[in-house]
Amino acid sequence: MSLEIMKGIQQAEAQADEIRQTAQREARDVVKAVEAAIAQQERAAAIENRAQYAQAIEDKKQEVEHQLTEQREALGQQARKHLPEAVSAIYERVLQHGNR
Repeated sequence: MSLEIMKGIQQAEAQADEIRQTAQREARDVVKAVEAAIAQQERAAAIENRAQYAQAIEDKKQEVEHQLTEQREALGQQARKHLPEAVSAIYERVLQHGNR
């Protein structure tokens, strides 16, 4: 009878060991899967961040180009307003001082 009890205990211990090993394998697999999912999410976030950064840079570039165009046009208009005065001043100087 005690031999049967010992065999029963050994079988229970073997089953418990097998269950523990299976649980450890499954836990490792879950950890690996989670780590892989996190790595994928990080890669996707990095790609999205790069795209957003590139878009922000492009938007800012267009904004600056637009501002520069407006400034260039404003300066051109101001210069054109003063063109007759400049031509007159140059003409008078040339006439006054001749060909030196």
